[in-house]
Amino acid sequence: MKAEEERQRELARELKRQNERLIATAIESATGCRLENGVLYLEYPHPSVNDFILNDRRKLTLDALAKNIGIQVQVI
Repeated sequence: MKAEEERQRELARELKRQNERLIATAIESATGCRLENGVLYLEYPHPSVNDFILNDRRKLTLDALAKNIGIQVQVI
C-alpha cells in the first residue's frame, strides 16, 4: 500500500507543479486507491466527485500528466 500512496502523492505533486490544483486536490481527497499493473484506481464516496474528475478537459489533463509519470488513472 505504501507504493500506491507514493504514486498518488507523486501524481498530485505533478498536477500541482502543472498548476492543476483542483485536480490535485480531488486526487488527494480520494477515499481509496490501489495501483495495479500501472493503473491507479481512485475511489470517491460521492458520484459528484466523479463528475468533477471526469469533466472532459480535466480528464484529458489528468490522463496526460499521469502518462508523464508512467501510470494511468481510473476513477471508480
